[in-house]
Amino acid sequence: MLVKVIGNGITWTKRPNTNFIINNEILFDTPQSSTKFMNGIIDYEKLKIIVISHFHSDHFAELYIIFDYLRRRKNKEKVTIIAPRSFLKRFKKILKWLELKKNIVYIKQFFDIIEVKGGEKISILGYTIEAIKVEHCVSISMGYVITDKDGKKVGFSGDTTMCEGLINIIEKCDTIFIECSSTKAIPTHLSLEENLALKEKYKDKTLYSIHTSDEIYDNYQDKLNMPACGETIEI
Repeated sequence: MLVKVIGNGITWTKRPNTNFIINNEILFDTPQSSTKFMNGIIDYEKLKIIVISHFHSDHFAELYIIFDYLRRRKNKEKVTIIAPRSFLKRFKKILKWLELKKNIVYIKQFFDIIEVKGGEKISILGYTIEAIKVEHCVSISMGYVITDKDGKKVGFSGDTTMCEGLINIIEKCDTIFIECSSTKAIPTHLSLEENLALKEKYKDKTLYSIHTSDEIYDNYQDKLNMPACGETIEI
């Protein structure tokens, strides 16, 4: 399994917001500004699945632009979207707000939509994608465990605090991408200290700290495992 890190930052960083492309087939999150960085990195003709963690703009905002790319591609197979419940309702509202209401009629033509609430295991195209609810400052936020046909597993925390769902993701996988938004403990995101504690506790696993501030990324390379934008990691 190949995981390419498209972005590893947060909204206020010099680096692009965090998202990933897995085996050139699965896109994880569609944050604002991401499509500019994805040009030349991902091949939309090969894209089969889009996974959304939650509906904050730095994880979801540019799906409407990707929708336009998919409508223009030669491959007319539907792309499956796996996202928290209420996805379709929210996506339609975004298209209306952006005066793209006419595109709503094309959603079912180009997408198969699976809405999740946590606990589902979805078998699709040789992958198993397990949705695991995590705690964040939104109505619903998901982390995921993705398993390929060879049994290789990778976990993505999404945005989360220290919670049961996060520990569940870590314990199911050998490789996990975990958010690290803040230098200090806050009630909405994982902190530097918590990432260090998880790294110490789970020494037998590979934990990548992503979704990092510039302060963390620039000053803690020696303490955290932080992949670079554009880096490809083999699981």
